[in-house]
Amino acid sequence: MQSLTIRDTVLENLDLFNATVKEDVVIERVRGGTLKISVKEGARNFVLKDSQIYGDANAICSVYAGAFNTLLIENNIFGGGPGKRTGIGGGFEPGDKSPQPVLTQSLVFRNNKIPSLRSGRLNAAQVLLEGNAIDSLELQQGRIGSLKIVGNTISRSVDFTNTQVKESNVQSLANGQAKLEGSNIKLN
Repeated sequence: MQSLTIRDTVLENLDLFNATVKEDVVIERVRGGTLKISVKEGARNFVLKDSQIYGDANAICSVYAGAFNTLLIENNIFGGGPGKRTGIGGGFEPGDKSPQPVLTQSLVFRNNKIPSLRSGRLNAAQVLLEGNAIDSLELQQGRIGSLKIVGNTISRSVDFTNTQVKESNVQSLANGQAKLEGSNIKLN
């Protein structure tokens, strides 16, 4: 595909596994079950805005971040329950010792309600989480240039295991809330 835009739609399942998209994937004002956006690397932008994604018995939402130059996830409500995670990450292979190029220039999560967010194995220049309501956050095994986590409500755990950043600005977290093993992230 050259690009894909879905607006003002109710859908049960959108599965773009191994699809090729040259430019943008834009999803706005959508209500539905599951999103599986695992397109091949080389796309330009991914936008998911003003949507309600509730998932099904097996999954909620998964997006391969390494496929896109920029990602904007804004003003969404993600469903969930015990063991159900929204996964938006990827692009870094921890076991690969050769130099790995930065695949994602910008990843922004703003004003979302996410019960459980797994955004691991990122290889990104900039990552911003701002104004979100998150029960638990996993940001593991990534390589990030600038990480900014500000103004969020994070109810339970934050896991930064084995994530390396060049610079970070992370909001205050409750004592013992963050797991930092193998990470160089400094908490405020």
